[in-house]
Amino acid sequence: MEAQVTAVANKIEYWNVNIPVEEHTVDCPDFLLDCPPHEVTVLSTPEDEFVFTTWNDVTDALEGKRALFFGRRPTVLRRYCKYMYDKWEQYGSYTAPLMAQLGWESLKPISKHPFLCPSDYKIAVNDFPYGFGPEFCHLTVWSKSPLPNDESGFMKYSTEDLVDEFVKRTFAKHRGRRIWWANPQQRRSVEAIDHFHVLLDNPAPGYVAALTRCSEA
Repeated sequence: MEAQVTAVANKIEYWNVNIPVEEHTVDCPDFLLDCPPHEVTVLSTPEDEFVFTTWNDVTDALEGKRALFFGRRPTVLRRYCKYMYDKWEQYGSYTAPLMAQLGWESLKPISKHPFLCPSDYKIAVNDFPYGFGPEFCHLTVWSKSPLPNDESGFMKYSTEDLVDEFVKRTFAKHRGRRIWWANPQQRRSVEAIDHFHVLLDNPAPGYVAALTRCSEA
C-alpha cells in the first residue's frame, strides 16, 4: 500500500516529462493545454522508452490509409506544440510564418500544372519529423499548386499519379528505399498550403543538402 501511495505521489505530469526537474511547473503550460489524448500519451512517455516507427510500420499504415497515426517523439512533439502555439499567438495563423520560412511572398503558382515550374514548390527537411529512426530522413514538399483531394480528404487518384511521377523523377538519384504520402485533410495543421511527405532510407551524405539547395534556387 505504501509503495502504491509513493508511486502516485511521485507521478510526473505529462507536461513535466523529458525536461529537467528545475523546469517542472505545477500548472500545465498554455502550449500543452489542449493536447488531444493520443498526444498526452506520447508526451507522458520518457524519451528513452519511445518506440521508433519502422519502415514496415509506414508501409502497413499507408496501405490502410492510416497515416493519421504517425506520431512524433515526445521531445519533438513538445517542440512542435510550442512552435505552433507561439506562431499562432504572434501571427494569428500558421500560413504567414510558413510562407516566410519558405521564402514565398505569394501562393499563386506560375504554372497551371503542378511541379512543372521549380519556383512553384519547395523541398524542405521536416523540422519536426515523425518518430522514425535516425537512419531515415523525413522531407516535406510544399506546393503552390493545388493538390486536389477526394470527398474523404485523401488525394484524388489523379493527384497521386502526378505526385508519384514527381517523386520518381526528383529522387531518382537516391538509391535506397523511398516512399511518399499525404496526410488526410483533417490531419493537416497547415491547410492553406498543399504538401506531402517523403521518407528516404539512408540517403547518401550530402544528397539531401544538395536536393534542398536546388529547391531553394
